[in-house]
Amino acid sequence: MEIIQDRLKKNLQNLCTNYGTFKLSSGRESNYYIDCRKGFGDPIIYGQIKVLLIRALDRFMPQQVGGPAIGAVTLVGMAVNDGYNGFYVRKEPKEYGLGRQIEGMYNPEFETVLVDEIITTGANIRLVMDIINKDKIMALICIVNRSGLDNVDGVPIISIFKEEDLLEDPS
Repeated sequence: MEIIQDRLKKNLQNLCTNYGTFKLSSGRESNYYIDCRKGFGDPIIYGQIKVLLIRALDRFMPQQVGGPAIGAVTLVGMAVNDGYNGFYVRKEPKEYGLGRQIEGMYNPEFETVLVDEIITTGANIRLVMDIINKDKIMALICIVNRSGLDNVDGVPIISIFKEEDLLEDPS
């Protein structure tokens, strides 16, 4: 593991990994919860995630980066800040304003990488995949892969960490 990834691992373990009983968005219970959103508020963790995310995106050089609201919004913002077009997908269209379900700079003809903070079952990513042009999705990038899957519906998952990486002793 390289230095920046090792430092991020320790920071996520110390600040964002919680132990107890938690209900996950999948409905399952877990004895730990990794709260990446808390890390997004820390400038050091934010910067470390951004460096590793952009490195992963640059392997694919997509024309756009997107993901599910709310989890991917910060990650999409990191990509936009680095020159990628970005969008996010709501579970349902807004009931006001322009009534959009896809927000941002989405083009169905562009090569796409999807991002999310954590993949547990792949349900949130599948929702996005069902709404956008699936044929243009190159990869899925996440901070933490809790799923044990190496793909969602044939699209490869690239993860910065697997769940077991963050459950190791942080010392």
